[in-house]
Amino acid sequence: MSVVLFLFLVAALGAANSQYQPVCTPSNSSEASGPKLPDLPTAFSTFVQATFAAKNYTAIFFESYDQKADKGLLYRVRDGIKHTDIYDYTLEEVIHIDGNNCTVSSTNHTEPGHFNFFGRGAHIESVAKLFKCHHWRSCISGNQFSFHVDYYFTVPGWRTPRSMLNSTVVRAVVNGTFPAHSYRNGTQVQTNGTTKFFNVYDFIDFHPGSRDPSIYQIPEGVYCEGYKGSNKTVPKMPPLFALDFEFTGNHYNVVISGQETYDVGKKLVAVMHPNYWKPKTGAILTIEDFNTGIGYNITNFLGSSTCSLYNITQRSMGTAEDENHHIRMKTTQELFGGSPGKNGSSMLVYKGSASVRGINADIWMGKRVFKRNNKSHEVIMEWYFAKPNWRIESIGFSGIQYQVPLKVVFFTERGQNTMSVFNFNPVVFATEPRVFDIKPCFTLEEQRLVRFSLNGKNFHLLYSTNLSSMMVFSNVLGSCKEEKWV
Repeated sequence: MSVVLFLFLVAALGAANSQYQPVCTPSNSSEASGPKLPDLPTAFSTFVQATFAAKNYTAIFFESYDQKADKGLLYRVRDGIKHTDIYDYTLEEVIHIDGNNCTVSSTNHTEPGHFNFFGRGAHIESVAKLFKCHHWRSCISGNQFSFHVDYYFTVPGWRTPRSMLNSTVVRAVVNGTFPAHSYRNGTQVQTNGTTKFFNVYDFIDFHPGSRDPSIYQIPEGVYCEGYKGSNKTVPKMPPLFALDFEFTGNHYNVVISGQETYDVGKKLVAVMHPNYWKPKTGAILTIEDFNTGIGYNITNFLGSSTCSLYNITQRSMGTAEDENHHIRMKTTQELFGGSPGKNGSSMLVYKGSASVRGINADIWMGKRVFKRNNKSHEVIMEWYFAKPNWRIESIGFSGIQYQVPLKVVFFTERGQNTMSVFNFNPVVFATEPRVFDIKPCFTLEEQRLVRFSLNGKNFHLLYSTNLSSMMVFSNVLGSCKEEKWV
């Protein structure tokens, strides 16, 4: 990869002559004398001040390259908008980001570690920016262009702020011509004459060594259509879990905390959350029963319980729509990965790595598209899961190897929202039976007491009130049919 990725972004129109004349003809590189053209480090970063004399324009670029990661980066700011190109040579992708707009195109892998100037010419000693330098000149020519490239490296022994290299790149100068052209009806048409260009690239703070890998990742809140990403699938979620969450709504300036229990097998979901409408009345326990299609909002304030019922709809918690447009409960995989394909929504694609609360995490990104009030809305989601080598150590169990969800960030037209996940518990006994208790929704007259008998001699089990025993009874009762009740 060339150190100057933008070196051949030729400045537009200069002075036109009556006939195209190349400025030089390449010579045999074997005739060159002097020191060998230095190789670049296998990883580096640098700022470059690029001056396009024919356009009276100067720009500042930042470039980074890492051969081991097989990635490169180039960005600049123009008219207040940051333009970024991320090169992934493993996937043969170039990611173009202008503000929040992102496109992906393909690229071919070029040989890293040297200047892509197609050979070098004569070597002389010179001075650039008052640095004593080695100076090489090369001629590059094709059917539609020709130009000299002059490039300068500090002589060995010249100290720079980062003097780890014997010779540091200082400047590159491109001086050449290409056939003049004009535009007709939006199409480029070649005309008589020659366009001249003269570009100067000054390298500032050339830094050998690897940068933080995150600079080669797509920025937060940007979704790139067509991005392939590495071949990493979203971690498989258990059909039953309990967790604590904290939701931060930036556009509301609010922090909401709560607990959730999700049981696909029993088709039940319970969420304990604050009462948004009457904060002084305490928390609400919302239970949705997908067996009946009924949801329950239960409050318990100062010893008095209230309950309201509602029909589960498309906008309810954890709902999905089947092929017959019937509402069903989402699987945990859908819950943590979205519903791909619907209304233009996407699959989650692996994005990279980050640290969340000191935990090394993998990131997957996706896009959800939905309609509300006949208006289409788009949400970009970024899911963070602990890397596979992190273990769960929690009350009641220990040492389970699991990719725990840590947080999800939502980017909408109104701003950014974050849901952080704590105490994720994927063990069967995580489901406390009383979590789904809807007794407050029925009067004493409506309630029914159930008596049943079990044959056995395990008195500890029969008379125990611990959580595991209650789970055994819960599963037994759940498997009983109506004719077995006594």
